[in-house]
Amino acid sequence: MNSSNLTNATNSTYSEDYHVYFMVEAFSIMVLFVLAIATVISNGVFLFTYYKDPLQCLRTPSAIFIAGLTSANFLTGLIVEPAYVVFYLWAYTSDSEDVWKFLRFAQAFSFFTMNASFLIMLGLGITQYLLINSPRIYDKFVSPKSARIGVVFIWIYAIFFALLPEMFDVDDFAYILTDLILHVTLLTIALLVLYIAIYLQFRKLAERHRNADLGENAGQEGLPAEANESELRRRQAEKDFVYGTLILTAMLIITVWPFCITLALVLFNFTLNGYIALMIAQLFLLWKFAMDPFVFAWRLRKFRKSLILAMQRTCCCPNPSLLGATYIRRDERQPLERSCLIEFKIFNRSFVFISCTICVKKGITPVLVPEENFKLLQGEGHISCYTYNTHQAKHYFCTTCGIHAFYRPRTVPFV
Repeated sequence: MNSSNLTNATNSTYSEDYHVYFMVEAFSIMVLFVLAIATVISNGVFLFTYYKDPLQCLRTPSAIFIAGLTSANFLTGLIVEPAYVVFYLWAYTSDSEDVWKFLRFAQAFSFFTMNASFLIMLGLGITQYLLINSPRIYDKFVSPKSARIGVVFIWIYAIFFALLPEMFDVDDFAYILTDLILHVTLLTIALLVLYIAIYLQFRKLAERHRNADLGENAGQEGLPAEANESELRRRQAEKDFVYGTLILTAMLIITVWPFCITLALVLFNFTLNGYIALMIAQLFLLWKFAMDPFVFAWRLRKFRKSLILAMQRTCCCPNPSLLGATYIRRDERQPLERSCLIEFKIFNRSFVFISCTICVKKGITPVLVPEENFKLLQGEGHISCYTYNTHQAKHYFCTTCGIHAFYRPRTVPFV
């Protein structure tokens, strides 16, 4: 009698566990459907902005790494997440072996896109660390070309690792455990340490330049030793950097580490409850791929301005560079050799200033520059020198085609 009661209780508990499993599975299907749409839109919008690049500011090494990151995330939302939705629905209605072959494909593609995403994040972090800590090394080794090569190599490695089980006889347990340790756990720890180091180095650099500026101002008559415009910009940069570091750290801890812990538990001691927890943790992990563009791009002003301009140019602007522009400075025409005229204009718009020297003969499109980041330093002959964001730009006036701009990075990346 007691044995019969125990058996009934066990069967009841077993049935309840599977009821919870099917409920979580149904919930996962709905969440994955929403996540796929959100991931495709958030990353697709950035890739659209990167392709258009109306401000001509998205071909830097950091922006190239972000484009590689969002490309991997875009494929995750376009293929991986819908594939898991199809698998859950297919497995619920059929016992065919094709279901498990399809799951194998979905898993291989997820290994490719997710590992590429994490590795590109690491490459982006290393680039930012070199920019702040070692500007000379950055100038010597980091360029748009080297960034593109790095992204391509990461994609090749991610594809090779994803196809390892298909090319060789690899133990599934060892393969998944290696991926968990190498590409998820260690990579996220390295990212956290790296971005904390970047933040600390940034604080030291900001404090050093702040003290230098205050000392210069204190030594001049009529200039109080207080925060000037440069100091205010530096403080805003520090604040943005703190927010970015905190957001990235919180995102990695909340979305990635629960998945690492639950997957390790399931690998070494499989239980139905543990697998249910893993399914829930996987949903948290996939949110990371939808949020990456907001963490790395959309919180920054230049990306938001680029998006607005790209949308305006695509939707309704017949002459997007000059539409709605108002002259706030008179034209200055200077005749050069071979009848090439240089025309200096400044246009005013609601959200951006357009400042450029235009070749009248060739009709070069103006370069969009925010007013606060564009200041004429000097101009003599056919060469003008400007400050532009983190760079010093020398504009050479050509005799036939207007401008050839040469950008030389400064040692202070936030000034």
